[in-house]
Amino acid sequence: MKKLLILALLLLGAAGAAFYFMRSSSPAAADYYADYLPENTLATASFVDLQGLSETFPATSLGHFVAKPTVHRILGEIGVPPQGLKEYDDVYDGLAGVMTNPAFRQVFGDDAVVAVLPPDVELLRKDPEKELKKSLLVFGTSSVAGPLDSFARLVMSKNVGKETVEGLELTRIEVDDNDVVYGYAKKGVVILSYAPANIVRAMQQKEAGSGLREFAFFTAAKGFWTKKAATQRIYTRSYVNFTRIRSLFSESMNPQEREIGKYLQGFKSMSSVMVEDHDTLEMSTQLEYTFDELHPWVRDQYKAVSKQNYSLGLLSNKSLVYYWVSLLNKDYLKNLLAAANEDQYKQIDSQVRKELGVSLDECIAAVGPQLGLVVNDVVNTGLFPLPKAVFFLEVRDPAIAQKLFDTLRKRIAERGFATEQHEQVNGKTIYYWSILPGEATQLALVLTDKMVYLANGKASLKLVLDPKYKQTELPAGMAETLGSDLVKSVKSSNYTTVVARPALLATQVREGITWLAGMLEATRGITAEQLKKEILSLMESVDVVTATSNIAREHTVSSIVFQKAEAADNTAGKE
Repeated sequence: MKKLLILALLLLGAAGAAFYFMRSSSPAAADYYADYLPENTLATASFVDLQGLSETFPATSLGHFVAKPTVHRILGEIGVPPQGLKEYDDVYDGLAGVMTNPAFRQVFGDDAVVAVLPPDVELLRKDPEKELKKSLLVFGTSSVAGPLDSFARLVMSKNVGKETVEGLELTRIEVDDNDVVYGYAKKGVVILSYAPANIVRAMQQKEAGSGLREFAFFTAAKGFWTKKAATQRIYTRSYVNFTRIRSLFSESMNPQEREIGKYLQGFKSMSSVMVEDHDTLEMSTQLEYTFDELHPWVRDQYKAVSKQNYSLGLLSNKSLVYYWVSLLNKDYLKNLLAAANEDQYKQIDSQVRKELGVSLDECIAAVGPQLGLVVNDVVNTGLFPLPKAVFFLEVRDPAIAQKLFDTLRKRIAERGFATEQHEQVNGKTIYYWSILPGEATQLALVLTDKMVYLANGKASLKLVLDPKYKQTELPAGMAETLGSDLVKSVKSSNYTTVVARPALLATQVREGITWLAGMLEATRGITAEQLKKEILSLMESVDVVTATSNIAREHTVSSIVFQKAEAADNTAGKE
């Protein structure tokens, strides 16, 4: 396997690996690479302290999961032949070999940066893969003088020589018959590229000054990085210039790619940063745009954002998964359906009028923008495990919503699969249909002034009808679990919120996974006991995962946070 491919996999995989909790180490590297790049650079990604990552990752839950002994047990159970195990070992050993190689640590121990330069449009059309590969620049920093040759010989190739390009002496590294990589090192900075001219241009940019460092989009990205990582440990930072990327799509000969360019209009840049603070890992992203220049469909999403979340009261400390989105904007949905096929839209409208007695436009306008679900339990029905969930949909027009609600009940009655029953709770009526024995197999519906709720089990709906229920307030138990920062993030989210409890979910789904494993063994003759054990162990290492997003007129900010379970340590997977 090519060592250069291994290096590329390492750089791309470092971000994913960092999602599991490493010990603190050296401070983040500066944005020195911006001095070598032009302002029209398409993207940069910086991975910090790869040496610390290589030392600490094996002891994490994910590190244990991907370790060779663990994977051998899992693959052996499901019947993977020895050749498959060998192929995995080759990849694992290659990655581990590069990460622990002394020469690699000299060059990339502190940081590794991948930059994408603007490709030649004509060459991109002829051979996209080749041209994109030529557009890459890789940077590293080293405190050791002249490490590049030894790094190249030990990690990448034995065929290493020198080549002068435009007066600059470069290290020429033959990876194989088809791939040659060039490198240059000066004052502790190492640059690698498939195209020697890129290295020459980088050194010229360094001498000329300005460039990406002074570019407004990159300056905004640096501001975001600083704001989100003032005191925390940094793992990755990235920057994307959407204006330049849009121009590439717009100049494409492919109609579908040109269509993508239309939807990117108005977008300026994106910046993201991944940081660790004690037992919490957060990845934050900011998308910058000029609102008035955005595509109309994109602007319509701004109309759907909500100032208040009317389902926060459902998110208790026992909730396993919670999903909320403020998405159902009537203009967006109508335009989306009509644009797909105007005749089809008319056909759907005709069918809706026939079935529900209202127009499709009225249906769209009657509900939203908020909708989602919460899963609070996983129960055994006697036949199979079943999540207990509550689905919710905001009501915008109560009169039409009531008409739709009554029509739905009528259609269920016409199907005749179960008898409608009802129960009065605090002035509201819960309608339910018992499909099988056990409450979890009941289909239950209730319509309130703000929401329509659907659940499997009427008991789940009694909560929202309790006079003490406050739909816009987060229950105290969940607020304590999340902590003040995450509570603020969840409450202020105006577009999307996801909260998951992997460790808690593991205790609930254990029986279900055992049932599935038994079915797999009975029907396919495959034992998956080790896979079940390792998946549950991995889930138990994370207490809370949250994802939120906020849309404003000038930017959108999104965040994903992983909070480590208190009991999780380097004993993951042990008996």
